[in-house]
Amino acid sequence: MGGMAARINNAMSGFEPEGEKRWKPREQIFREVQKDLLAYRDAVQRTTSEDRIAAQNLFAAHEDFFAGQMDAFRVHYNEDLMRTLDQGIVHNDLHCGNVKFSADGEITAVLDFGYVQSDARIVEFNNLVLGMDALPGLCPYSRERLAAVLKGYQRKADHKLNAQEIRGVLEVLRLRFLEELRWRFAPENDRLAAINAARSAEALASAEQTIENFKSFAEDFREEAAVKALIEEVSQSGTLKFETKHAVIRTFDPEATTIALAVNAKAFDPSGKG
Repeated sequence: MGGMAARINNAMSGFEPEGEKRWKPREQIFREVQKDLLAYRDAVQRTTSEDRIAAQNLFAAHEDFFAGQMDAFRVHYNEDLMRTLDQGIVHNDLHCGNVKFSADGEITAVLDFGYVQSDARIVEFNNLVLGMDALPGLCPYSRERLAAVLKGYQRKADHKLNAQEIRGVLEVLRLRFLEELRWRFAPENDRLAAINAARSAEALASAEQTIENFKSFAEDFREEAAVKALIEEVSQSGTLKFETKHAVIRTFDPEATTIALAVNAKAFDPSGKG
């Protein structure tokens, strides 16, 4: 999946759409998420322990961890720096549910270009790493998965990820986990009601798993040495012998990706003439 994202990024290099679609800056998203999570925390604290429901008890049990991760994002994320990173067109919803595979396991098509936007290329790792899998609403995090996706991207990218970008990926993921908590405990609209931890035992169990995944992520990169180790691992993966790269590339048709992107790029034409 990481290699596929790199190929898309390579194909879109230099493309400048006539119009531009961007989402909110991540600092704004963070402020909105923080506001909702703190409001939910305050509501839980006003509720006596005897009257709390299971979802409120779950949140209360981990509220110090949640607060610590919000503090960590404020410390490590820099919106001004984000704007200096490699910008481009991102699919913005790349995960296994939005690609088609052949019987041999090769990716044959990329689907759902509805969220394509202009942004820093590292935003793509949001769903590449934490995109939904077969379990509805579950973020399937592991350090191994993260490293594999990053290294897959690095091997295929014409312009390699630098250390600042790899650090940025970690903060993009931290914010994604915080957003996930809002969806679980304080959904902002009815569309997300199905995964509200208060709705069902299944939703509550998924919320518990999300928290455990978030804690695993936080522990994996709690120390600066662990962050540097990831940067070194990913950076080294971008240096491969030509024979290895060639063998992998032969299983992929770059023209197919270029054609698909050229067709879907019409969404950026504000005149509607395409």
